[in-house]
Amino acid sequence: MRQAVLRTLLHSLSTDEDPRHRFCPQGETSWCFFNRAVARSEQPGPHPENMSFFLFREVAEKMKPTYLRLAEPSLMDRCARGKTQNPNEGLHAIIWKICLKTTFVGRERIEEAAASGIGHYNQGASFIQYVIRALGIRPSHKGDLVPQSLDQASVTKAQKKDSDEAKRRVRQQ
Repeated sequence: MRQAVLRTLLHSLSTDEDPRHRFCPQGETSWCFFNRAVARSEQPGPHPENMSFFLFREVAEKMKPTYLRLAEPSLMDRCARGKTQNPNEGLHAIIWKICLKTTFVGRERIEEAAASGIGHYNQGASFIQYVIRALGIRPSHKGDLVPQSLDQASVTKAQKKDSDEAKRRVRQQ
């Protein structure tokens, strides 16, 4: 798996003058256009036309420490146990629920979604109560109860997911 992480960086640095595909998957079904063409005994096409993503060497040098961190055995062990979601992924999921990726919106709307998502991630659904009160609005009784019940449902769901029974079912699969 470590090589799989590192191969994406090398693949992104490849050019016609300096192809870096030796770690990419081999064979006719490879995601790497270069190795796929070689396996079919064809001449690989030009990199600019066949690569959807290219990194400049300077950018790759800045990204290299992150890739090396992603490829560390301790992180790989956690991923192999199924603990792959990090806090950023959870936060991103909340933001993209507020502001869909499939619909174009302006910068201001994205910033609002990010601010709201951060508040919701840190304080739960009750974050909206804080915002309402900060605006000088007194929420209704239901306005107080709904976020609290949503937060309680999230806690119950997390506890159920973390239970010994749930872990046993995952191990059996």
